[in-house]
Amino acid sequence: MCIRDRYKPDSLKIIILDADRSSLSGYSSEHDAGIICNSVLNSKTEEMVVGVVSNGKYREVLKGLYQDIKNDIEGGKYTRDVYCLLVEDGNYSLANLQLTGMARGQFDDWFKDNSSKALESVITINSSEEVYNYVKKTKQLEVVPKSAQKRWRTTWLRILSLDLSKISQSEDELAYSMDEKLQEYLSGESKPKEVVAEPAPVSVGGDDENDDLPF
Repeated sequence: MCIRDRYKPDSLKIIILDADRSSLSGYSSEHDAGIICNSVLNSKTEEMVVGVVSNGKYREVLKGLYQDIKNDIEGGKYTRDVYCLLVEDGNYSLANLQLTGMARGQFDDWFKDNSSKALESVITINSSEEVYNYVKKTKQLEVVPKSAQKRWRTTWLRILSLDLSKISQSEDELAYSMDEKLQEYLSGESKPKEVVAEPAPVSVGGDDENDDLPF
């Protein structure tokens, strides 16, 4: 039995294993299912294989280079895949943070300037207390007052802050070991035998005005 649950932590602590890959994520109302896609290093040269899981069975729905298929993926969002170890109460679990929209943009800018240090640290991700609305006309973020937050909306936006702390030797060794297994899986040498659960239709981020990235 699969129990699906959501919780909202105050912060996340992660150890990055691989943050160089992209995929597509989102929710397809056409197929009434979450979108699944392989992770690629270069979406201009590597094909993306897009599928859905319906009634416990995987079905491929689209395949091709991102530039060729992006307009045919209803509900699909260009996604930064951050494969990492999630650090929680002394426990470590392998996770894939799929960042879209504003969250992806913030992480991309930060990682560009901090990639070397980030891969040698424990990263704490915090979100702002204030929530924002992205105004397309002005391309600016506006603070949303608490009174307005009561109105129904799919997603409010928050600004991320990322803090680095020193990684321990045991954590570094664990990360190295897990990354070896991860790269084996991502290279196609190891594949899951079956799909055990359908991903929840969760959108991380918000406005996807800049989904059409030049890579």
